[in-house]
Amino acid sequence: MNIAKGTIFLLLPGLGMVGNLYVFVNYVWTFFLNAEKKPIHIILIHLTFTYIIMILTKGMPQVMVAFGVKNFLHDTGCKMVIFLGRVARGLSISTYSLLTVVQAITISPRTSVCG
Repeated sequence: MNIAKGTIFLLLPGLGMVGNLYVFVNYVWTFFLNAEKKPIHIILIHLTFTYIIMILTKGMPQVMVAFGVKNFLHDTGCKMVIFLGRVARGLSISTYSLLTVVQAITISPRTSVCG
């Protein structure tokens, strides 16, 4: 039962890592090779990078516990993982808010009817 649970817990972060790495590499590739550089590419690169850090700090310790590995990070490693998880969560919230503002500015009309 523990192996099946560990495999399922390994599959979910694994798919998340593959998807986020694909998006990350795609936007980095587009940003560096495309002549027209858009600020939204930098925001999306940053957002996918923070998601990768979140998957590593939140998902991988759960996978290790599911496979029965206990206390593999010790005290300092555990504090670092918790700190990185909190920083990544804050960065993802603020980057997502920035992305929302940029998209709202992008779709808003240049001239206003109100005044």
